[in-house]
Formats: sequence, C-alpha cells, structure tokens
Amino acid sequence: MRKSKSISIATNIFLYIILSVIFLFSFLPGSGGGLYAAAASSVIVKYENQNVLDDLQGTTINGEKIDLSEYYFDNSKNVEVLAFAEFGYSFNTGNQDDYGLYVYVYNPRGFDFTTNQSLNKISLQCGKNATREKYQLNYLNRSTKKGYEGLFYKFKISLTAAQRSNILQTLDKSALMYDVSEIELCSSDAWNATAYNVANVYTYTGYAAGYGSDFDPEESTLACASKDSVTLSLDVHGAAYRPEGTNGKNNYTQDMLHSVYFSIPNSYINEYGEMTAVHATWLNAKTAPIFVTGNDDVYNALLQYVGTTVPDYSSFRSTCAYGFTSDVAIYNCYAGTFTGETINRLNYIFKAPNKIADINNADHYTLKGSEVLEYIRNYKPGGVIEGNNTDNENGGFGGGGGSERSTSELVAGKYYSELFVGVDDEPTEVNITADDTYSITSQKLTQSFWEKVFNKQGTHFESSETFEDIEAIHAVSNSDIKSKKAETCQNLYIDETYYEDFKAFYDKATSSNETVYLFRYYQSEYVCDEAEEYQYTGTSLQPELHRRLDTNAYVAQEVVSLDFDIIDVTLTKDDVSTVIACVSSPIDIVPDITPPVNTTPDEVPWWQKLLAIAGILFILFVVFKFFEWLSGNGKKGK
Repeated sequence: MRKSKSISIATNIFLYIILSVIFLFSFLPGSGGGLYAAAASSVIVKYENQNVLDDLQGTTINGEKIDLSEYYFDNSKNVEVLAFAEFGYSFNTGNQDDYGLYVYVYNPRGFDFTTNQSLNKISLQCGKNATREKYQLNYLNRSTKKGYEGLFYKFKISLTAAQRSNILQTLDKSALMYDVSEIELCSSDAWNATAYNVANVYTYTGYAAGYGSDFDPEESTLACASKDSVTLSLDVHGAAYRPEGTNGKNNYTQDMLHSVYFSIPNSYINEYGEMTAVHATWLNAKTAPIFVTGNDDVYNALLQYVGTTVPDYSSFRSTCAYGFTSDVAIYNCYAGTFTGETINRLNYIFKAPNKIADINNADHYTLKGSEVLEYIRNYKPGGVIEGNNTDNENGGFGGGGGSERSTSELVAGKYYSELFVGVDDEPTEVNITADDTYSITSQKLTQSFWEKVFNKQGTHFESSETFEDIEAIHAVSNSDIKSKKAETCQNLYIDETYYEDFKAFYDKATSSNETVYLFRYYQSEYVCDEAEEYQYTGTSLQPELHRRLDTNAYVAQEVVSLDFDIIDVTLTKDDVSTVIACVSSPIDIVPDITPPVNTTPDEVPWWQKLLAIAGILFILFVVFKFFEWLSGNGKKGK
C-alpha cells in the first residue's frame, strides 16, 4: 500500500537541482520495452530534446544490454514500438506536472514520418475500465547518426488538459496499465496513415527517483512489465446508399446512408460471440459544388477557370463563353448560387464520357467516388483573375499556382479547404450498437400527360416509401445475396455501383472462414440537381443575353468521411461482452456521385413528337368542330 507524504517547496527545488544532473532510463523484461525516465521539470526539455539514439545507447531489454547493430534497415520488416515510456508519475497529485507518455519507434523501412505529422496517432487504453482512445503523436526527433538516419523515432503522446486529467484519475495507482493496440504513422508519400499492430500491455509499478513517497532522489522503485494483448486486424471498405426517390424536402435532395464493410474471422466469433458494437471515428466534410457535364464545349471552356477566383459579372462578362444554371446552381464563370450561397469559384468539374446516340449522357452517368478522391488529392489552387485578363499562369486543376500551406490551413491536414464548404470542428466519435437503427425516405414524382408530351420534369407526387428499422450492424449471410444485383443491393442498402467490389470481398472472406459485417455509421443528405447549359451571347448593352444549349449536366454536393477509423469492436457471447482493440488504417470515404433523380431529356423521342402532333391535331379538330357547330346553330337561329 502506498503512503502519502508531503514535501516542502524548498525540498522540491533541491530535488530539481539534483535531478537535473541525474537521468535514469532502462528497459525491463517483457515482450516489449518499458523505457522510463526520472527527471524533474527543469530537465523535461533536456529529455525531450535529447536524440533518440542517445536515449537508447547502453539500455537493456529483457535483462540484456541492447545491441543497436541488430537493428538495421530491412524492407521485409514492419514498424515496431521499441519502448513505451512513462515520465514523472507521482503518488502526490500536486506533484504530477511532469507526467508524460513517450513512444520509441523502430523504423526498418526508413519511412519519413515528419511530413504529415497531424496524422500520426496511437490507440491507447489507460486503466482497465477506461475507454480506448486515439491520441496525437508529437514528433520529437529521429536518429541522425550515419547509418542510422531515420531508423529510430521519438514521439511524445500529446495530451490535452482534459485527457491528462482523465488518465490520471483512471489509472490504478498500485499498477499503472497502458494497453497499446496500434500506432498510426503517415509516410511522406501517403495521404493516410498506416496502422501497425503493436499490441502490448505495459504495467508500471513503483516510482521514479524523486516521485515516490520517501522522495529519495537517488533511489528509484519504478518497474515495468509488458505482455501481448488481443487485437483484431480489419480491412475496411466504404459504401453508401441512396433510395431511388428524394426525401420529400424538394425534388433534388436525397437521404444517404454511409456504410463500411469488413470481415471478422469466425474463430473470434466462436470464442467471443457476434459483433454487437463498433467504436469508430471520422471527420465530416461537405464538398463544394461538383459540376458534371456531358457537353465537350462547355467542359473545355470552363476547365481553364477551375480553381480560380473571378470578380463580379460587370468586369468579367466577356471572358467566358459558356456557363450553366439550375434551380440550385448558377455558374457562368463569374458568380452564382448553390442552395442559397453565392459562389464565384468553380472547384470541381468532370466530364461524362460520350456515348453513341446519347445526347443526355450526363443524365445517366455515375461518377465514382474514387475519381473524386483522386481529383481532391491532385487539385492545385489557382490564382485570381484580374478583370478581363484570361492569361492565368497559376492555372486551375492540375496546374501550379497555390503556395504551400501549413497543415493547420488544410482540411484533415492534407486537402485544400476550398474543396469543401463545411468541415466539422472536431472528428465524430461514436460507439454504435446493434440495437441502433436508421430510417430513410424515398419519394417519387411522376409526369402528367402533357409533361410527357412536352418533355418536362415530373411535378406530380406519385408515391412515398419509408425504409425503417435499418440495422446499424448487419452480419451478411448467404440469404442476403440474391440472384439479381439490384435485389441484393436493395436488400443490403448499398448502391449498385458498389456491388462488384462488395461481392468479390464477400466471396473471398467467406472462403477464408470469415463473416462479413456491414456497419452503417452515419446518415446525411445528398443534393444533386440537373443543370441547364448555355452559351453567353451578351454585349455591353445587353450583358444578360445567352443561348440555351442543353440540360446535359448536373451539380452535386455530398458529405465525405475523412480518416475513417475503427478503434475497437464489441463481441458478445452468452451475455458476456468483450471489447477487442482493432488495427485499422484510416481511410477517406468519398461516396459515388449519382445523377439527379429528376432529369429532362434534351431531345424529344419520336413517339413523343408524334403524340404531340396527334394531340395538337386532335385539339384543332375539336376546335374546328366546335366552331362548325357554333356556326350551324347560329344559322338555325336566324
């Protein structure tokens, strides 16, 4: 049992002076290493600045002195946590200002983990009953000695005041347990961090010199033991579902269900039970308007302005020949609105592939989310167009132009902010259970006789269907896979564009004795409306003039999930629930962009033309007969 003892300020100062010269660290037995350091506030900076290689020199692991020559670059090896260090924990709550956690990493492949530092994280559970959380890793330094350049890294676990306080309150003072499941590190050539399985439970007992109850600066009772822990590696894939109709709000907004799917070995399920909860995190971001056109002329004309900010209409009217407009979007190279917002910048543009004898190819074109994500990653911001000057050296999409920005100015530390109109301040973190459900609506419009005749969008309410009690967690079975693709996708609530990838994943998983789970983690709205394209024909006297071209285009906006990551899952068997930490690399999920629910064909089909002619002739015939009858009655009256 630990005894509490007070200490005077003068004694603390004396200890700090002594401890500023004393720096003790060592590895202790276990499958991993527990590196601990005894130091006071005056040497924290010294400790953090000291190179990782100097820290490791002369230390012991498993009771033996570490031989650094056994650690070398090898592409066949993976990243390892060489040591997990607890710093300055004290039994006295008033003497815990020095408390910190540090991680020493062995990097055999020589990755550069300094470029995208905001993506470097660690999954950690502090104490037996605590929730597993992801913490930011603050890069301190890496080995620079010749032959060891970047072989070892030293990180500090960045803790907010609230996180620090929560950890200190959660830990069992007799044995401080740190359960590390994965470390996520982003190499300089990657957009997302890679998760490495470093499962280990580190248990610290005793105190470093200067932090124990007897406050002997020259004596340390600190000890660390470590052991392997159970983890589950997941290969996660994104999907989405939108019903055929709108959600009833208007004729261009649909409900959207965000999902991921992955598999769990049946050996886990047999031992721990079915999956009953998922603990996940991601960052919500809503895209700027995404313009898709099937018109080559419009695409080529607008492409040069993508990623550039343009001034008002009066000073720019003669520089752009083409544009588009719709109920929710107007853009003719200078300004417009999208759901009430004025825009003067087009950041996304895509071309629907041409199809023989189809002048409405955009009306049926689904833009893959993977293409949008690639666009986001390759996007370069353009410059500002001055007046009528169309010579823009800074280009738009794919051009140079934008100056380098710090990660704090980027969305998720990696993507340009102008590609998004809304980004959550903090990542969403959820623990969704198998009892949670969703409800989505599909409302359809139908065309009246005359709307069909004159080729207009339907405006009459046809039907409304609500899909209720959609499971948040669904174990996919053979009975879910139907003979028809459409039926399978409707049954699983995933769009048909995901079918091939999902079916291939399902077949491979089941053949490997694994169960595939669909995890429906979020619901949002998808906005997509048909656009009318036109050619500018205005003059200085009549600047508003334009010539309508077609409606072979649409504009869309959606919510994407950045750095989606599953932290742990809960498996339940015989009313006993077991939380298992997951090793899962974060992914960016961009759902496919689907065409509008309601569109207008630009060419009236022959049968509609014939029907229109027949209708007009019939009306003329009726009118003629009416006047003939009227004339006849008039003569009889005389």
